[in-house]
Amino acid sequence: MRIYISGKMGLPFDDEIKDKFGATEKNLLDEMADYVVNPVSDEYRKERMSFIFAYVIFPQYLHDDIVERKAGKIFDITRLCGCDAIYMLKDWRDSPDARAEHAFAKAIGLKILYEEEDSVDMSVKDVVEGLIGSAEEKGARKVFMKLERVLKRDWDMILTVVRHKEKGAQHG
Repeated sequence: MRIYISGKMGLPFDDEIKDKFGATEKNLLDEMADYVVNPVSDEYRKERMSFIFAYVIFPQYLHDDIVERKAGKIFDITRLCGCDAIYMLKDWRDSPDARAEHAFAKAIGLKILYEEEDSVDMSVKDVVEGLIGSAEEKGARKVFMKLERVLKRDWDMILTVVRHKEKGAQHG
């Protein structure tokens, strides 16, 4: 089973966050997973940044934190699509991104595993905020929507590249 880890991260990543996600990755590999996508691992972060720089085609927005965050989220969702399940850490509700990943995983029918058993009833506002950002970010939404249209053209290619890299990582 391929599992994506989701939870509260914050930036920059400190040792506590890396340790939390790293320990979860190890436990999942020991107990049930064949492959774990750890979004705070150094390898994942390098791939994510390469994706952002390759697909942000508007040079004036290349160092715009909001646009980079949105392009990065597209990469995260792409990696999530390649998994069989998502593993929600106990602090996932404290993160708009983790809430969006949860909603997306639910929408596409992935198995949802919880560090702590719970039933969730998310509001539409939580999902929308997780996907398009809070009120402060709405000004950048138009730019992101244009970027999203460009990226949708390349969606199949993106999935193919990610799967190819994952296969190489498994065999290498």
